[in-house]
Amino acid sequence: MKTKYLILTCLLVGLALTFDSCKKKGCTDPTANNYNEKAKKDDGSCTYDPPTNNNQNFTNYCTYTADGTPATSSSFYLSSFSGIEMCQSYVGSVGTFPNMTIKFAQSVAVGSYTNDGQFGNNHGFSYQSTSASTDQYFGDGSTGTITITNHDLTNTIIEGTFSGTIYNSSGGSIVITNGAFGYDY
Repeated sequence: MKTKYLILTCLLVGLALTFDSCKKKGCTDPTANNYNEKAKKDDGSCTYDPPTNNNQNFTNYCTYTADGTPATSSSFYLSSFSGIEMCQSYVGSVGTFPNMTIKFAQSVAVGSYTNDGQFGNNHGFSYQSTSASTDQYFGDGSTGTITITNHDLTNTIIEGTFSGTIYNSSGGSIVITNGAFGYDY
């Protein structure tokens, strides 16, 4: 009698293993590239497209009016140091004049800030019309605002506006109006 129970038990275990192995294995995640709707058991084979860069089509821009003369930048040089981003915008090629520099802390929030054009400070704008030191406008006595309208930390995009009067080391000034910028840093 014990032999019959042993044989019956072996048959039942064998049948259970047979039916369990009949479950179709494959990718059971409907968001995967290789999803198999007939699969009943996930076998870890799911594949996915790599994540996309949401800002791959973003175009840097910087426009402004300097003492009544409109300017649109066509070349950009981006650099970073100690958590500060420097975005230099050139009307001509990189290294030419005039150029506008927008700087901001990587963590700056959306909002309006007093222009702080001094090199190394957290946020602001400065302008250089020629290579002469007297044609570098920034620093003490400068007025104006820089407004961050969008700062997407995930995709490293920042956009905003700026305007104000900025000064050179000789006390000369230049009025910047209608400033707008956008950088993928």
